[in-house]
Amino acid sequence: MDLAGLLKVDQAGAKALERHVRLLHEAAPNHPKISMWFLERRDPEHWGSPEVQLKYRIALQSRSTAKAWGESIDDAWSQSRTPASPSAKPFWHSQN
Repeated sequence: MDLAGLLKVDQAGAKALERHVRLLHEAAPNHPKISMWFLERRDPEHWGSPEVQLKYRIALQSRSTAKAWGESIDDAWSQSRTPASPSAKPFWHSQN
């Protein structure tokens, strides 16, 4: 794809994001859970449930440890998997 095409895709994504943020903003006064959801997704370290905050901190620590050892977190994870769970993946791979 050429530069102009990439720019159009980027602009379309920004426009869609702006639209959805506006819709969330308009709906939030009547539906407080929308605001809670947005805050949890935007800043899980501060606004997520205790379980989400714990997972977030574990992921950050794992990345920091792997970086200190000079490997990527995916390399570190693949080396730590046991034969009993060959399809196991870190929790952050399953989040959308």
